[in-house]
Amino acid sequence: MGILKKIGGRVGRFFRKLFGGGQWIAFLVLVGLTIVRIWNPEPVEFVRLKVFDTYQKIKPRENAEQNVVVIDLDERSLAEVGQWPWGRDKVAQMVVNAHRAGAVLVGFDIVFAEPDRLSPDLLADTLPNIDPDMRGRLKGMGSTDAILANVLKQARSVLGQAADDTKAADDLVRPEPAAIATIGGDPRPFLQNYPSLVGNLKMFEDVAGGRGLFTVYPEKDNVVRRIPVVARSEDKIYPALSLEMLRVFTGNSTIGIRLTPEGTGIQDVFMQGSRRIIFPTDRMGLMWPYYSKLDESRYIPAKDVLAGTFDPKKMAGKLVLFGASAAGLRDLRTTAVDENIPGVEVHAQLIESVFAESLLQRPLEAEMIEGALVVGGGLFMLIAMASVGARWTMGVFIAATAGMIGVSWYYFAHDRTLIDATAPVIVALAVYMTSTYISYTREEAQRQQIKNTFAFYLSPAMVDKLAEHPDQLKLGGETREMTIFFSDVRGFTTISEMFDAQGLTAFMNRYLTPMTDIALAHGAYIDKYIGDAIMAFWNAPLEDLNHARSACDTVLEMRTALVALNEELQAEATKNGTKMIPIGIGMGLNSGPCVVGNMGSNQKFNYSVLGDAVNLASRLEGQSKPYHTDNVIGEATQVLVPDYATLEIDSIRVKGKTIPVTIFTLVGKPEVAQSGEFKALKEVHDEMLACYRGQRWDECETLIGRARVLAEPFGIVPLYQTYEERIAEYRADPPPADWDGVYVATSK
Repeated sequence: MGILKKIGGRVGRFFRKLFGGGQWIAFLVLVGLTIVRIWNPEPVEFVRLKVFDTYQKIKPRENAEQNVVVIDLDERSLAEVGQWPWGRDKVAQMVVNAHRAGAVLVGFDIVFAEPDRLSPDLLADTLPNIDPDMRGRLKGMGSTDAILANVLKQARSVLGQAADDTKAADDLVRPEPAAIATIGGDPRPFLQNYPSLVGNLKMFEDVAGGRGLFTVYPEKDNVVRRIPVVARSEDKIYPALSLEMLRVFTGNSTIGIRLTPEGTGIQDVFMQGSRRIIFPTDRMGLMWPYYSKLDESRYIPAKDVLAGTFDPKKMAGKLVLFGASAAGLRDLRTTAVDENIPGVEVHAQLIESVFAESLLQRPLEAEMIEGALVVGGGLFMLIAMASVGARWTMGVFIAATAGMIGVSWYYFAHDRTLIDATAPVIVALAVYMTSTYISYTREEAQRQQIKNTFAFYLSPAMVDKLAEHPDQLKLGGETREMTIFFSDVRGFTTISEMFDAQGLTAFMNRYLTPMTDIALAHGAYIDKYIGDAIMAFWNAPLEDLNHARSACDTVLEMRTALVALNEELQAEATKNGTKMIPIGIGMGLNSGPCVVGNMGSNQKFNYSVLGDAVNLASRLEGQSKPYHTDNVIGEATQVLVPDYATLEIDSIRVKGKTIPVTIFTLVGKPEVAQSGEFKALKEVHDEMLACYRGQRWDECETLIGRARVLAEPFGIVPLYQTYEERIAEYRADPPPADWDGVYVATSK
């Protein structure tokens, strides 16, 4: 009894873990998704079909021996012979030329539903005001329809029939159905149904070797994946053009349709006669061609066939389809592997798939297998979550997903069988995510206690981080490569004199808000506000591998936003009749290793950053004023954004530093760097710097004048005032003979 009680206790705990704590919701998700899979709505079917398309894209059918060629009504043929339709005598001549070249059968992806309007005997009756002699001569020339009928009688041919979505008129030619045998019941309830069909003139249908439907409807995403091998209209059953061509080619007399033993759909279509051929279909009588990439060598221009100037070897022993690739005839289709291919190519590919014994198949058992995987995979996820937790279950899920996709791919690649792995994978993932989310909500309640405790003392980002990792609630930090940003308002003292305390606060908030929004939009962490100054950094607490680029984009957008803000303030000042001093800012950027983390004391600390790179960034912001530019960036940052538009400013020794640093100003994004205007400016600017460092003052001043003109579009003309002031200084007090070009900054 003790052992049974122990086992019962373990089973009880397992089931409480399996369905307790809200995990029963995950079980309901499994039940609901299983019902959806059985219902099979369009979105589910769409995903499945896209996966099958992907398989064919990855591994299209290989073009083996070519068994089908196409007489192509292409643009060149229409330009040379004339617009379609051509006279039936020309069509007859092409059929004759094809058979002379050794074609074994010609099928038409067009329909001849009306008499030839170009036939001489019809022209004699339709042309007004012609003399009786000419009318008689036209009558004597005979009918081109008769010419084509005579050729079709002697040549092996299959005529096309078109589906019509409207009810047939009483006088419309109704094609006769083929000889159809059925096994296991009536297949018509499962077949695609067309309200009516458009057939050929009776004189053609009476003599042709066969007749088949060439209409192919794409699916809702305009991709042709499945072709009805047989279809119905007015309770009569008709074969597809490709199937009828194969029947005539093989000499079979009857097409058979066999239902499943349960009578739930069509099992397959077969040919009964001298040679029995079985075509796998789905329960609706649809076949899945295995598409290859479009082979343009199978297409022979109709003009060449008409003139007899094509290579006969291309047709010898082949099945020939007559179709159109000309865009104006609007018979273009999309398949899993090609876009905008001629509609006739679909029939050619289906026939080629049959010859190569490579038709895709999706047996009825596939849905049963997939259903079992859906239920089994979902239950397995529930059990795994209860047994080993979310982390290990994710590993199991990944392995199971790889296995199911691998099996699905194997069946496609080796057996040409379509087994859908997406539904089981999606259901298993949904169950896993639901179960994980439920576990997460339980843990979130625990984290909320930490948030409630520290929400009034730390920034929201730090509160979230501490809630995720309470062990970080201590002093210390980590070393990271970071980019640091400082900005300051120029002439802030003068501006502040224009306001009282409340007005100044509102004014600064108006300035700081858009600047902060820009920085945050580019992933910055706002460290602090120091009066009118902003300090921010990138790559902490969240990782940003492109931290230098994010910082540069922030500087450039702040520059643009400041222009808009000044325009807005000027308009308000003009309206109110008050004085307005434009806001000018200086910005500094620098990159390098920093220590970031919780800085302070055991009683109070702040998430901040320390390091030499931080100090230098602050110094560089201060140098924007003497260099008359709105930004200065360090060499460490410039190296990380080589494709941005930057100009070297100087080599300086900032206050508090003994090692000189090269500084730059950021002009624009990569597209600016690629512009001819910037390249011209940079060339003159770099030459000017070389003259400056070589103490060639006159030449340097000449280049400064040129640079000022070229810098006008970029708004950095004041920069060159610095060099002019520096030259005047050095002329009055020349640098020493061993001067290395480094300028010693006297201010922060």
